[in-house]
Amino acid sequence: MPLRPPAYAFLYMRFGAIVGGMTPISLEDSGMFKHRVDMLRNIALYHHEAINGRGYPRGLKGDEIPIEARIVSVADMFGALTSKRPYRKAWTNDEAFATLRKMAGTQVDQDCVEALITCRGEIEQIQTKPEEDPCG
Repeated sequence: MPLRPPAYAFLYMRFGAIVGGMTPISLEDSGMFKHRVDMLRNIALYHHEAINGRGYPRGLKGDEIPIEARIVSVADMFGALTSKRPYRKAWTNDEAFATLRKMAGTQVDQDCVEALITCRGEIEQIQTKPEEDPCG
């Protein structure tokens, strides 16, 4: 019996982080970017962890979560909230910032949220650039 979309999405999100964490191994083996492999692995594996320990895949909390993963987590959430999805419209930056502030200290790193909001002007400049054509 095929998985229905909610079950598929759940499995993809849970196991995608683990599989993503394996990807840098091939870079390490090839000698490319050897000094960046740990950082890439940390981002892939831990950007779904939550500050309160209720994230995945390992349930790390607070400073146990590598800083690069905490940064990417906030950026990833902001991008998801402000992007149009088939099931909802894109949120405004104000709505996304307000939501991230509510999540700060429990789900995401408060300092990372504040750092993102401090860069609002730069973010809005990036958002005004034309979208890239996915076909090149």
